[in-house]
Amino acid sequence: MQNQQLNGALTGMLVAAAASWAKYDDETQRRLRNIRSDAEAALDEIRILQSRGEMIRQRIPVVQDFQVGLALASPALITPQVTPTVMQAIRPNLTNLTPSAIADLQWPPVVGSYDPNGMTSQPGDMTVLSLALSYEEVRAFILGLTQSSPPQSTTKTQIYNAASGLVQALAYMGSTKPLTIAEYATIWLMLFQGTAAGPGGAGSPPVDPHTSTALPPVATSLHATVAITPLGKPEIPAYPYEHQNTDRASKWRIVVTGTLPAGSPIASFKFGTIFTLNNKPFQPAVTISDGIMKVASLLPDKFTIVSSVQLQNETVDLTIAVSGGA
Repeated sequence: MQNQQLNGALTGMLVAAAASWAKYDDETQRRLRNIRSDAEAALDEIRILQSRGEMIRQRIPVVQDFQVGLALASPALITPQVTPTVMQAIRPNLTNLTPSAIADLQWPPVVGSYDPNGMTSQPGDMTVLSLALSYEEVRAFILGLTQSSPPQSTTKTQIYNAASGLVQALAYMGSTKPLTIAEYATIWLMLFQGTAAGPGGAGSPPVDPHTSTALPPVATSLHATVAITPLGKPEIPAYPYEHQNTDRASKWRIVVTGTLPAGSPIASFKFGTIFTLNNKPFQPAVTISDGIMKVASLLPDKFTIVSSVQLQNETVDLTIAVSGGA
């Protein structure tokens, strides 16, 4: 009898334990299912986030290059310490870029190298550009282009025309007679100050702008039978030397095809810079190497020449020297 009671008690306990275990297992399986469901939902959200357009664009190397340049301009983070750490950011010298590096720029830009974790080992072209945009003089120049009120439609067109015309002029200079940074600096100083600073910079004696090859005189033919070009390279490729023309001294080749009567105007010469004296227009003295040529009219900014004799199917090389004035 006692054994039966003991067996019954044990059986009841086992049934209760089995029921409890089954309930616990069901709850555990339910939680695991919920966890798996949450994990799958989280993975779906991550996949959706990674497939969004802005996330894909951020992984494009050219975009990463731009971000790297801005990151280089970020102030260094300093961990708080008992005494502050003195850390001075060093601004990269972008003027070390050689003209050949500028000439090699292309589109699309050359991109940097990145590993699967987004770490960069080689910056791209846009890195240098975005870093340059962070420099104070670049920001000041760009901000200086803005106005207090929106521009009119005609103004926007003029801004575009001025910028396009400048690029076209620079493209022409690059294909005919490229100028150096120093020569362009001379042109800008002459534009804003009227005279160019000497080699020592501001405060040094001014440079005579009429001796600069950056602003040579320009000749225009005044007769249908006459062609006039600077005597030298690059205008005459077969000539052994460059002409290096300036307002003070210039060399020219005149080619007459057909007959040019005596006393006929041959060419007009416009100085690269107007001649002045004491800040007033000044008429300089012009000397021509060939005696058959003479000056017909002379102004502070230009002059013309004529031939004293008849010319017929001739080529005349001459040198022009100008003195006086400033």
